[in-house]
Amino acid sequence: MRTRFTVRTRFTVRTRFAWRLAFAVLWLALFDQLVPPLLRHLERERYEAGSVFRFENSDLFALGPLVSYLREHPQRDRRRVVFFGNSIVFGYGLVAGDAIPAQFQRQQPDTRVFSVAFNGAELPSSYLIAKAIVDAVDGLFVLVGPRNTVNGMLPSLIPIEESDLRHFALTPPDRVERRLRSLAGAWRLYAYRHRMQAALFATSTRQYLYLHKRDIARRLVAPVYAPPPQPAVSWQPSDDRVTLRALRPSSLPDARRRQQLRQRHELLCRFADLARDHHTRTVFVQVDGVSVELDDAEAADFNAIFAPSAEVVSLGVPASLRFDNLHVTPQGAQAVAAALSRHDSGRANEPR
Repeated sequence: MRTRFTVRTRFTVRTRFAWRLAFAVLWLALFDQLVPPLLRHLERERYEAGSVFRFENSDLFALGPLVSYLREHPQRDRRRVVFFGNSIVFGYGLVAGDAIPAQFQRQQPDTRVFSVAFNGAELPSSYLIAKAIVDAVDGLFVLVGPRNTVNGMLPSLIPIEESDLRHFALTPPDRVERRLRSLAGAWRLYAYRHRMQAALFATSTRQYLYLHKRDIARRLVAPVYAPPPQPAVSWQPSDDRVTLRALRPSSLPDARRRQQLRQRHELLCRFADLARDHHTRTVFVQVDGVSVELDDAEAADFNAIFAPSAEVVSLGVPASLRFDNLHVTPQGAQAVAAALSRHDSGRANEPR
């Protein structure tokens, strides 16, 4: 009797386990069908309807998902503009709403602005990211500088052509890993896990919880204890002006000067070629005394060759609009965005 009871008990346990396993698999299969429409909704809210997109804490986790979204949705209801650069454009020390891209969005509410700036970004990284999304956007603002190193993480985050991998001496992603990812892509919840997290948090779930653990804790204890509200920090627009210069030569550069320009600034010229070939207006921004690559004569020659598809502008930002002689204050970001917006509005309708 005991043996028969034991066998029956084991059979019952195994049957229950099998039913639970089958139910879990069925539930996952059904939920997996809902992932694509859910992802479309979340990404549209994150990238098209919400505030100006910026990488949370300058973390590049969301770069791949953003690039994938733009490449899959090249059609747009309104003009798209992308800002590239380092911590100056990202808005080091500023909340996202006070950084230059968000201030530009306020100047041009009919334009959708994305910030692909991150701390330490340099021109080669901006070029490779721009190349991946150039057909899905209408305009680029790119901060230039004297250093030309590339972020080695990019091949694992965005599609990069073989020629660019060789040119920038980048290590391509592991083929076995790519193959495994493609096979696992049949499970949509797994394949879209990074895009889901980026759409929800603009970074990974782990990073978001780490960065916002204090805010989350406050929301949990708010029903029990609500601390007195802190006074809002306000700032007034400054009378200090940001100057913008877009140099033009008195005559077109001859063949020798053109060749010299390409030899000295090969990547910048490649970037401008990309803008012209894809009809995507690109403004390269220099900040006097901070991030300068071309002198006035070279900038004038560059603009004569590539404008209006691409041009170099130089910004003069007073020290009073910087908080550490480098990064701009909220007033400085507003003034820079206003200067760029005025220039952009005056050039946007020119033939390309």
